[in-house]
Amino acid sequence: MPSVPLDDQDRLYRLAPCGLLSLDSELTILTANPYFCELMGLGAETVAGKLKFTGLLTVASRVFIQGRLQAQLAMGGRVEEIVLDVLRSDGQRVPVMINAVQATDAEGGPGEIHMAMSRVVAARAYEAEAPKARREALSAQRVKADFLANVSHEIRTPLNGVVGVLSALSRTELTKRQREMVALIETSAVTLERLVGDILEISRVEASAPSLNLGPFTPTAELSGVLELAALSARAKGLAFEDVRGPGLEGRFLGDGVRLRQVLGNLTSNAIKFTDRGAVRVALTVERAEGPSTLVLSVQDSGIGFDQDQAQALFQPFHQADTGINRRFGGVGLGLAISKALVDQMGGTIDAVSTPGQGSLFVARIPLVAVDTPAAERPVEAPGDLDQPLRILLVEDNEINQRVVSLILAEAEVELSIAANGALGLEAWRGAPFDLVLMDLQMPVMDGLTAIRAIRAEEARRDPGARTPVAVLSANAMDHHRAEALAAGADVHISKPVSAAALFAGIQEALSLSALTA
Repeated sequence: MPSVPLDDQDRLYRLAPCGLLSLDSELTILTANPYFCELMGLGAETVAGKLKFTGLLTVASRVFIQGRLQAQLAMGGRVEEIVLDVLRSDGQRVPVMINAVQATDAEGGPGEIHMAMSRVVAARAYEAEAPKARREALSAQRVKADFLANVSHEIRTPLNGVVGVLSALSRTELTKRQREMVALIETSAVTLERLVGDILEISRVEASAPSLNLGPFTPTAELSGVLELAALSARAKGLAFEDVRGPGLEGRFLGDGVRLRQVLGNLTSNAIKFTDRGAVRVALTVERAEGPSTLVLSVQDSGIGFDQDQAQALFQPFHQADTGINRRFGGVGLGLAISKALVDQMGGTIDAVSTPGQGSLFVARIPLVAVDTPAAERPVEAPGDLDQPLRILLVEDNEINQRVVSLILAEAEVELSIAANGALGLEAWRGAPFDLVLMDLQMPVMDGLTAIRAIRAEEARRDPGARTPVAVLSANAMDHHRAEALAAGADVHISKPVSAAALFAGIQEALSLSALTA
């Protein structure tokens, strides 16, 4: 085939009747042609080097692509004819088909990802033929999700006051007895928060779409903290705790480290909870193979056990081994159901073997694709440290939550201003320079999403290079709430109830991300 002159190549790139774009290994868009920008309703100046491809997808498509695209490219270097839903800047959903290929760099390693995108004009057959029962089921699922989101918000808002004040109180001068009482209250609050989170999580499990966020990780680094906490819990209960680590755990793989911590945390928590005496043994190893490797998580206990015919039923929501366990051990029977859904989403398996009165063994096997370790990674440097004075604007209508944030930030040198709704927050932001905005979502007069969009729109008109970091601080903690906040222009989402450590970490993350995009 004859070569195409460079000038003609550039002309074809600009005039091609499809979207053409290149991405780096983290799926950040490096270049995009006019067709793609027009399709997405975006200006060329807002795309290159500033947006992740996954940030332009609907939640369902994002879960799908994060679980498939990078893994398929890593194994074969090519992805063909995948249909996804993208979200235009005006909120319109557009079905598209993508083809992608990954180039190699000068050393023969994975380089840029080149993608072609075309709009799917014809309506999807399954949408035209979907039966009425399926539509009604989806409608019911949305109603339940909305209900759970509202319930979550109403519970998390007062719980934020409990957890936040306890976090601040625990850092003050206390007697030994007072510290013990604070620890007891804090333990109960954390348990309540986890139950709320589990109820929300099961709604995603039932929708068959637990969210995954794939990225490079090292099993030892991700899972060591879970094992340390489990060891402390076991020893506090008088149990022996054995931590066995096999080969391969220092390798670098593509996966969701946070979700793996959740799975291992659920398994170890159950093992300790249902064991009164004896030991809990955790074994981790990576089994190498020519294809994907396999991470094996094994958790064994000497606890109450269960009949083997109940093994699969235990992975169903709200199921426990017998009706007396609720009163004796607590919990609502969601941990194993969530763990199974996550392992399934990762393409793995989870099994249980048990004998009543002799203990149980749970084994999760999760395939992982190995990735090359980069020669050097430049650490992210935040533009400021919390030891330095920061001008922070808190936009929050709840007086208790205002006080909680004030108490936590009193530990650092912070100039804190407070606005009681989005409209007042917007006025305050216009009137004075701030290093960071902490924004609630549900507020009277003007909600947080509207206020964030207004801030970003004014920044774009004034000076596109000037950008105030915005961290959403909200009890709206479901996946679509996070996606909506980021799409509106927020840098990070911090869920209520919030501890001092989580608030400081969220602030530092927002400042760091803002520095990278400046």
